[in-house]
Amino acid sequence: MKMIIEEIEGEKATLIGDEVSEVIVLPVSLLPENYELKDIVEITLDESEIEKSQIVLLKNETQKRKKVFQQKREKLLNRKKTD
Repeated sequence: MKMIIEEIEGEKATLIGDEVSEVIVLPVSLLPENYELKDIVEITLDESEIEKSQIVLLKNETQKRKKVFQQKREKLLNRKKTD
């Protein structure tokens, strides 16, 4: 499932699913190297043994979403200027 790295607090990472109802808290040590807040990851969760969970960083997906959000933000800002 695709999730967003939402928050890091100490040694815990909070990930939120595309469907916001899904929230997972994992050890930071399970995150891929070079992660950043708001990165998109693909996670295969092994609930019986959390350390065996697989998390893959999806940099292309992250960049695509950031671009879309930036375009939406610019549209909203431009609309407010013309109103």
